[in-house]
Amino acid sequence: MNRYRFWTTLHRQSRPQLPRKRWFSTYLAHEIPFGCIAHQCVFAFDIKTSQKAKVIIHPTLDNSAHKFHIKPIELPSSDDERAEITNDIIYHAETQECDSLIQRINISCPTATRSHELNAYLPQNIDLIVSVLHGQVEIMNKVEGNISIAVGDGDIRVHKIRGDNVQMKTNQGCIEVAKLVEGVDIQLVASQVSCKRLLAENCDVRLLKGNRSSDFGAVYAAATRIYSLNTGMLSIGNVHGYMRILGESMEAVDIASVNGVLEVEDTGGNCRATIHLDSCSPGATSSVIVGGDIQVSLDPTTPIDVEMHGAKIETPKCRFTEHEIEQLDDDYAILTGRLASVSQPEDCSVTSGKINVESRRGSALQTSFFSNREERQNSNETISNSDVSPLTAPSESKLVLHSPYGTVCLQQFDWMKRISNRLNCKV
Repeated sequence: MNRYRFWTTLHRQSRPQLPRKRWFSTYLAHEIPFGCIAHQCVFAFDIKTSQKAKVIIHPTLDNSAHKFHIKPIELPSSDDERAEITNDIIYHAETQECDSLIQRINISCPTATRSHELNAYLPQNIDLIVSVLHGQVEIMNKVEGNISIAVGDGDIRVHKIRGDNVQMKTNQGCIEVAKLVEGVDIQLVASQVSCKRLLAENCDVRLLKGNRSSDFGAVYAAATRIYSLNTGMLSIGNVHGYMRILGESMEAVDIASVNGVLEVEDTGGNCRATIHLDSCSPGATSSVIVGGDIQVSLDPTTPIDVEMHGAKIETPKCRFTEHEIEQLDDDYAILTGRLASVSQPEDCSVTSGKINVESRRGSALQTSFFSNREERQNSNETISNSDVSPLTAPSESKLVLHSPYGTVCLQQFDWMKRISNRLNCKV
């Protein structure tokens, strides 16, 4: 009896389908030349066994490995041991073809009596669907296409992925992005997320219950929403665009730099917030509402309306054009005012070089990456139909800081002072 069996399924007369070919074997020791695989072919892995399975995707452009194939873990050299192992792990595969090219490959594992590892060698430009009940999923190198990864109990690790729709979900595990995740719509669901760089038009992040800290190196997105049920710390390096963070009992929120609009709200009583605002979108309101201490620093050249509520309010070395402090109780005060724009000394001005940092920072918020196409069209129509000059100054920005139990501290210093303070804190 041959190791591989092939057969062709009958077409249903009621609903036309793509011609299918099925084959199955132990560990899927089968190869398909890349030339037979259509561009953006769909690879669907469905592994729902009770035993743990580690799925490793190896995207490759190497001519020496120009065939799709799956390699198992190293098998014992003994025939008896090999037979014993290969009888308890069987993978099935089904291909759907059109115009002599394979459009979709479905791979499933109906049974496995022990933990195992699966290495799949695929093209880089594919649509990938991976569903694992227990185990781990890892994507090496780079994949371009729509990505959907779901793990019931385990971790997800990727290096660099790019696609219109990217979804990664794990109920009990972490998501780790070593280099980059880029897409139009991105969804991340896990107890812990560690991402070096994220680029998206719309991004939704959900942190499940647990006590793990999550971190993002840089987030470039028109709209980012983070919902946290986690009690750990959330650290973000650079934020460009609009970001909203909602939490229930986070330990702390630490954001090194914000260019755009930021809304932070935590309903717990002990969440701390440390944030630096480089620049704010014109006419927008940024807010930080937490139960613990708040430390917010602003670029000194940014004029902004300020409203602060807290058990204790501190504004060291802040220059206001006008402000008013109202002490409602012994342990609660309100400050309202407007911060003045403090110019830099000429000998150390950040705009004295070849690149004007302030103008570049302002123009960065008006680029097409952060502006919706429809909004730009509507704004152009409004300007063309009105008598107002396009150079009219926009409405002023506003900053709201609220902490019912903690100290609210607001400072003004530039990015060089911010970096110096962070380095001193780490020492």
